Amino acid sequence: MFRFSGRRVHIVVLVVAVTVIALLIGSAGHQGRAVSPGGAASAQAAESSLEGVWYVMAEGAPFKPHLFTFHSDGTMLTHNPETADPTGSDSAGMGPWVGLGDSQYKGRFVQINAYWSDYKQPKELQRTYKDDLIVDFTVTVTGDTFVGPASVNYFNGSLAEYLHTGSRERVGGPWPATLHGQRITFSSPWAWNTVPVTP
Repeated sequence: MFRFSGRRVHIVVLVVAVTVIALLIGSAGHQGRAVSPGGAASAQAAESSLEGVWYVMAEGAPFKPHLFTFHSDGTMLTHNPETADPTGSDSAGMGPWVGLGDSQYKGRFVQINAYWSDYKQPKELQRTYKDDLIVDFTVTVTGDTFVGPASVNYFNGSLAEYLHTGSRERVGGPWPATLHGQRITFSSPWAWNTVPVTP
């Protein structure tokens, strides 16, 4: 059986006490870093980021519902049903986006439009080319929503023609529009895990 003298007991108690105090100080420091101004700012920046997938209502467009995806590399993708335009077929819209500060962002996407006859007469693609839709927009993000103005223009002439001549003819616009975005998450009202399945 081990026996400790009174002095040794005092030393053991002192060591234990110092260890406990050190652990408490370390825990308090860790908690302080978790709620530091820098950490709060980072969380706020994440909440106001445009990056992600959005359900967008484009007020002023012939067909309002759109899907927008903003990638972390500064590119974006948008699409909506092409049957919204009975006269032609359109590609997905693609382009760049960039932050302006204070939760504001600007972007631009280009969409190529062609007449439906292109499907029946593939060799006539260049003759029945319709136009290019170019949309410039600025939005302000608040949490999981954004809103902002857009300017819509249609230009005639292919990109190859523009590179050759240095100019393009505007055939429509500028027309104003307003974009209302709702971030799509697992808790969004229309998320697939909350929408009833109909037979």
